[in-house]
Amino acid sequence: MSFAARYGVCLVVALAVARVATAGQTNKGFNQALRVQAASSKAAESPTKVTKDATPTKTKDAEEPANKTDPISKGFEAYKSWTPPHKAKAFKMPKYHHADSLSAATDGFLDWFIIAYWGVVLLIVVGVEVLHRQLPEVFLHNSPRCKEELSAIKEEPVKEAEEDPSAPSAPARPQLNRTVSILAGHDISSADLLGETIKEKSLAPNVFSLMLVAARGEAKDRKQNILSPKLVFVAGLAMGLIQFLTLFLVVYDIDPSASPYTTKPGSPWKTSPLTVNTMKVVMTFFLGMYVVSEAADAYDNFVLGVALKGKDLLIHWSCVLFTPIFHYLITLSVILAGVSVVLSCQDVPNILYNSMAILFITRVDELFWGFFERTFDIEAKWDVTINQSDVAEVQLIKKCIIMFPMLWGFCLLGRAWYRDQMPALVVRVMTGHF
Repeated sequence: MSFAARYGVCLVVALAVARVATAGQTNKGFNQALRVQAASSKAAESPTKVTKDATPTKTKDAEEPANKTDPISKGFEAYKSWTPPHKAKAFKMPKYHHADSLSAATDGFLDWFIIAYWGVVLLIVVGVEVLHRQLPEVFLHNSPRCKEELSAIKEEPVKEAEEDPSAPSAPARPQLNRTVSILAGHDISSADLLGETIKEKSLAPNVFSLMLVAARGEAKDRKQNILSPKLVFVAGLAMGLIQFLTLFLVVYDIDPSASPYTTKPGSPWKTSPLTVNTMKVVMTFFLGMYVVSEAADAYDNFVLGVALKGKDLLIHWSCVLFTPIFHYLITLSVILAGVSVVLSCQDVPNILYNSMAILFITRVDELFWGFFERTFDIEAKWDVTINQSDVAEVQLIKKCIIMFPMLWGFCLLGRAWYRDQMPALVVRVMTGHF
């Protein structure tokens, strides 16, 4: 027998053995198919067994598949138990409601809380001025040396009169009074308003103060070349815009529907919200104190810029005055963002951590100055002389400007509690996202 014939015989024998081995499984699957078909056809051929709603009665074989291990049956059971996922509801901005009649009449710009809050602040300021007029000695800023000279001047005419009674009395010398007030009836000149007392002061080392120093030509690079004030102005403007962008992103992404006054603490083991709301007040106070120095730096730079108007500057005078105003607006924005973050938190640890992160933004100007100083080896003279006015009203205005960020922070806190709405909602409304 040839090789091809022997190979063909072996192949036929192998196929026959495989046929015999799989014959039982094939018949079993075939019988299952016939069984399912028979069950469905039996239900179809029995129209008399229906319910009142004309629904055919399911047979036992149709309710329970014969072979529960069958992949098709498992898939059918999984399909029957599958429920489609619920679609996420689109977030809707909370409606801006009016807290009182004044808010409804002014379209939300004013309410009785603002009138009462700033009215009390104004009464305190007026009370300080009235007290100064009635008791001016309370506001005297005399040094111990001035007080000694003042007492010597008062006693000198008495001694002369005791030595020679017949001698005419010497004219009384003017008493030393370091405080001048318009309401007290003093004649105030323009020189008094601008300030005659020269005071040495060191500016805060930051980019905003560097603008003033560079405008005077007192900032130099490592080669002792005068630093361009225009370049410093552009750098300060870019840094301020980055700060504004950061604060805007923080306020914009705060949940506008959060409860400013906590009623249910975020910590599951706490039942009373007293500590959370107390922490909100405390951190608002700390935020206000933290930015007072920033507001004071902006005020000093503005006063120095006004004094430099008649002197030689390396840049236009308007740029010198714009920088401290820009700095002050950033300080107010930090208060807005900080209070919004504090009010959105519902537990004490998050209030502390998030508010400290906001305070970092106020020190970005020092961060930029440290970067520029080390990178470009900049040398700047921060010691300057500033004219300080002794007029009481000027000093009071200075204190009000410096303290305004703190007062505004408490105004935002109280108004949010009064309206039961987040300050961040105003930003969202201004951008048109309802």
